Amino acid sequence: MPVIYIDILFLINFILDSGLLFITGRLSGKTPHPLRILPGGAFGGIYSCSVFFVNLPFSSSFFIKLLAAAIMILITFYPFSKKEFARLLINFYIQTFLLGGMLSATFYFSGRPAVMSNNIYYFPFSTLQLFCLSIPLITLLAFHWKKSKNRLLSYGKYCTVTISHDGKSLITEGLIDSGCSLSDPLSGKPVIILNASLSEKIFDSTQTNLIKNHQLAELLINGFRLIPYSTVSSADGNMAGFTPDSCEININGRNFNCDCVIAFSHSFSGKNAIINPDVLIFGGNVNEL
Repeated sequence: MPVIYIDILFLINFILDSGLLFITGRLSGKTPHPLRILPGGAFGGIYSCSVFFVNLPFSSSFFIKLLAAAIMILITFYPFSKKEFARLLINFYIQTFLLGGMLSATFYFSGRPAVMSNNIYYFPFSTLQLFCLSIPLITLLAFHWKKSKNRLLSYGKYCTVTISHDGKSLITEGLIDSGCSLSDPLSGKPVIILNASLSEKIFDSTQTNLIKNHQLAELLINGFRLIPYSTVSSADGNMAGFTPDSCEININGRNFNCDCVIAFSHSFSGKNAIINPDVLIFGGNVNEL
């Protein structure tokens, strides 16, 4: 085993734990003041130095680390409800596993040795090298969560969808489905799938009949576009789609203006609209749930 410098061990875990606490807050919708993150990260560094040199069985190591994570969350995020605490703890552990995998891969491909004891990493780097390594890793993890945050938080949420087009409006219930990733191939905009029977609310009788009868060629002539789709349970196909004048989603009393494309489906069950969660983050404008 190489020589272990306790100051480097503390600094490694202080930086990584502080980054994980920050991202945990962003993911959980409970962002603390930066000055509260630092004590939480410092406790993580102290904990790491305390148990790194102790020979603990796996079961004891797991529960002690769980307790340490709970204390870090308490220091950083209190006050919170029991439900919020559980969400914070789960999110913290998910990110810990992801970051651990990223670190393992980094050192595997770099050929630099790393020492692990009681699930705590030690890397024989200088302070400058440590900062240069930690910052891009935490940035990459933060970028990943920024892109996937609304998919995780919005899973299975019901909402109200208001669509306006050519002076007409349609209000219906919808389901935000994290399994829906449909997008318009031309504009790249996320797609909201609407029950074809609702087309009569915003289109005239001629266009409505074309939509209900799935006459795609005639719809293309009338300014619609084709939205290709693929599902596990049925063959690939196309839906008629259009860009509305405006689309607003209301979730638990909060309104979000969405830049999206609306497509009509004839095989529908449940709510009248299936919503791609990316409507909340399209164009880089993240709508916090």
